[in-house]
Amino acid sequence: MKTNFSLHSRIGHVICGIAVVAGLLAQANAQVVSINVVGYVNAPIPFGYSLVANPLDNTLPQGNTIVNLFSGYLNPGSVVQKWNGSGYQSFFYHGLSQWTDQFNNPIGPVGLGVGEGAVVYNPSTPVINTFVGQVQGYDFNTEMRLPVPTPPPGIYLRGSVAPIIGSGFQDIMGRAPINGDAVLKLDTAGNPLISYFSGGTWFDPFGGNAAPTVYVAEAAFFDTTGNQFAGFLPPVVPEPSTVSIFAVGLIALFRFKRRA
Repeated sequence: MKTNFSLHSRIGHVICGIAVVAGLLAQANAQVVSINVVGYVNAPIPFGYSLVANPLDNTLPQGNTIVNLFSGYLNPGSVVQKWNGSGYQSFFYHGLSQWTDQFNNPIGPVGLGVGEGAVVYNPSTPVINTFVGQVQGYDFNTEMRLPVPTPPPGIYLRGSVAPIIGSGFQDIMGRAPINGDAVLKLDTAGNPLISYFSGGTWFDPFGGNAAPTVYVAEAAFFDTTGNQFAGFLPPVVPEPSTVSIFAVGLIALFRFKRRA
């Protein structure tokens, strides 16, 4: 994912971290970069499926919610899905900050914290989603990432909590990879691309030994159960009308059986 990253200056606190600047400037496609405290990330949302993570803390003034983070940027008809560890919650964008869930109910303040990922389905032309907020996960005094806690074994959809280019497994999951760990990304058609760690080596889906890298505002699935996504299905975005008709059909069937 290609990202324009800019942080606005704070008086008396201008950061000149050479290593950080060099790392940021190393990303392909000539990004616009300045290093300060508060700023924005422009995240391209292509046609089809993409995995997107919230890169900045937007607690003030709006909040780290799906409604606040994506409204006004996505095309009407877009779908944002949250992963809860075992399944997806689907939220449909209708334009003008109007959202519904898969049952056509208006959604409340559904959170998407810093570093938390979501699946975005864009039904039409590519757009740019601008995330605004403060940097977390990075110490500007030492110019280093802050420690990331290691969660229990599970499947997670995450990005980096520090908006730094080139985040790896340990940067996001808080520990070095061990045998059985796996990382899943999606191609533009929504097909899974899985890298797995075995014998001290990463094996990527293209037959190489490239370690998976997650870029600014990008997310990936991380499987730390040792099962390497066995039985895991990539997201399939439902149509809200189909889901609603299906739910109504189930209710009608249930009532018919009770009367019978």
